[in-house]
Amino acid sequence: MILVVALLASSSAAVVVASAGAGDQEPTREELERIVEEQTRLLDQDPRAVAAYVSRAQACAALGWLDEAVADLDRAVALTPKDVALWLARGRLLARAGRHVNALANFDRAIELDPKSAEAYLARARGRLAIDRATDALADLDRALELRHRYPEALLERGIARWRVGRDDEALADLDRVLELRPDDAEARYRRGLIRARAGGDEAAALADLDAAVALAPELRGAHAARGELLAELGRLGDALAALGRAIELGAGDARTLRRRAAVLHALGRPEEALVDLDAAVTAAPDDVAGLLQRAACRRTLGRTADALADLDRVIELDDECADAWLARGVVRHEAGRSEEAVVDLDRAVDLAPEAPAGYVERARVQRALGKPRRAVDDATRALAIDDENVDALVERGFARLELGGTGGARRDFDRALRVEADHLDARAGRARALLEAKDDPAAAAASAVVDLERWLTLAADDHPWRARATELLEEARSKSGGAPD
Repeated sequence: MILVVALLASSSAAVVVASAGAGDQEPTREELERIVEEQTRLLDQDPRAVAAYVSRAQACAALGWLDEAVADLDRAVALTPKDVALWLARGRLLARAGRHVNALANFDRAIELDPKSAEAYLARARGRLAIDRATDALADLDRALELRHRYPEALLERGIARWRVGRDDEALADLDRVLELRPDDAEARYRRGLIRARAGGDEAAALADLDAAVALAPELRGAHAARGELLAELGRLGDALAALGRAIELGAGDARTLRRRAAVLHALGRPEEALVDLDAAVTAAPDDVAGLLQRAACRRTLGRTADALADLDRVIELDDECADAWLARGVVRHEAGRSEEAVVDLDRAVDLAPEAPAGYVERARVQRALGKPRRAVDDATRALAIDDENVDALVERGFARLELGGTGGARRDFDRALRVEADHLDARAGRARALLEAKDDPAAAAASAVVDLERWLTLAADDHPWRARATELLEEARSKSGGAPD
């Protein structure tokens, strides 16, 4: 019989948990249930046996019976109310059960009993971090580190707390110190990699940390999730998909991780699978605006217009000042043939985000479809005042100018667009049309149009809806130019 000894940091609360395993092997469920029975028999004989209450609480906690475990620690604390270790143990158990306010009360009491307990300050800091009180947590962590200078657990938590309040450089310094003391600390590697990844600028170092974290602790789901996000940003979509999938297998079924995998699946041309993840993300966080917006975009890709609009309606109910939702709904309504309603939505998007060019560009597109090219020119020009290299704005203004008969101005817009993005299909098509309508030296202009249209046909997908028209225009351009160029 091997004895696994678990101490709750107090001689009066020493707990000996017997298991029939070998070495450091964790007790099985059957063994834990046997411990509960054994300690219950002891307590029947002596209801004041503090160690038995603690031992049974530990076994119950391992079995997931948190209410029973808390009840046993309540009895133990009542019997020995000045035992700091018991207050800490009960606080940690309450925190595990999600009862953070009660947990903090226990940590407060532990500090009252022993104001020089670094462990108590660390426990309270963790409790405060759990309820987003990072500033208060920092005060506790500073105190813990005053009491115990070489305290890697406190340094790790302070690094996390400093990051949460935007003090990235100091957070990284704490994590560096942890890794000096414990080079194989997987959690510190993960946290440092996460901070570096979110900050940007040193993706290689961030990825090295996250690689090391998952190598040291293959079950560390947060590290897999962060690694997947970073790999996606680096364009390594296959690797990102595997990393995010592993995080989800390990239990990281949070909305953020599901949304990130959905984004990768969508980028890989697998929107049906992406939608499965997004449905799960929205179920996990039904009022998460980001998840609803992403699902609306995926549903739009799949042609599920009514469902996409339902998601966007819901976002606007939740936050009627979300410019992205008004913009997206305007786009979807326009595609559904509801262009007048689309203009109303896009007006609202522009009002909410007047410095964002996208609203003006989309409204220009709708105005042109409604037969209002002058308004389209005005909107596209506003977008270009914000971003003079906005290709979509240049293309929309170019087409609107064509409709107004301004082939010269249109051609200049398409030229500018193609200098920014040489293979932009709409800019190629638009310039070809402008060249074919040119009055000066029409043969030379038509020859240039031939080049644009041939390039367009090379780039466009075989099922592109404009391919037949492009082929017709190419024949027209060759005719006007006096034959195909050599």
